[in-house]
Amino acid sequence: MARKLIEQADKNVKSIKKVLGDGAYDTRELFNLLKQKNIEAGIRIRKNASTRSRGSSYRAKCVRERKKLGEEKWKEKYKYGKRWSAESYFSAEKRIFGEHVTATSWEGMKKEVKMKFLLYNVLLRAAH
Repeated sequence: MARKLIEQADKNVKSIKKVLGDGAYDTRELFNLLKQKNIEAGIRIRKNASTRSRGSSYRAKCVRERKKLGEEKWKEKYKYGKRWSAESYFSAEKRIFGEHVTATSWEGMKKEVKMKFLLYNVLLRAAH
């Protein structure tokens, strides 16, 4: 799914600078795609990841960097802890408006979701 999302985002935004992801995204294929597109990987490497690799792959480079920096400095460098704020935002929006849409057309669904987020932002501003 990550490949599909990156390819889609690549078409819709000027440039993707960094991809953040948890250990589920720690795959050689994804690291290769990020290197190919010149996107920085802020992907949490699995704890048992090996620094031995065939060749000098981008993933191997990231594994060595993570081991060298340590967990806390790595998180700080890649702003990894910031991911929670986006997830909290989406979670709160879903709690208020639900996870489903009632529109049946793709255009209608996009408009409905957009309206939910706009309204959620209005609610946030009103609360402050």
